[in-house]
Amino acid sequence: MSAHILTVPADGNPAGFVVACAELTDDCEGWVECISDCDADALDAADEDGDDSPTLHGEIHKRMDGGWCTRTGQCWIAGHPDTCDAARDLGLPPGEHPVRAAYGDHLDWGMLELVAIAPAVKA
Repeated sequence: MSAHILTVPADGNPAGFVVACAELTDDCEGWVECISDCDADALDAADEDGDDSPTLHGEIHKRMDGGWCTRTGQCWIAGHPDTCDAARDLGLPPGEHPVRAAYGDHLDWGMLELVAIAPAVKA
């Protein structure tokens, strides 16, 4: 899982919470519904043949939430509209904190929940 750093401002103002992505990975890259002239029938046929990430018009596609999506090239965690609320819910003190996104059935699709990662203890 890629590293994300949550910066909590000294004044504690939630509007100042920022999540930075250290490295874009498959775990955090965003996907958006393909708006190109996609041949959904071709994508569906590839999916039925066992290819769950077919390529069409030079883009890898993935079926998500009932539609075909392509990569955005941006971190969905760092750019998520719920970042401030998710960060505030952690209750962390001012400073920089490593975090990761939580995934699971307890979350609605598209919701962001952050989990603080304990820093490694040096021996």
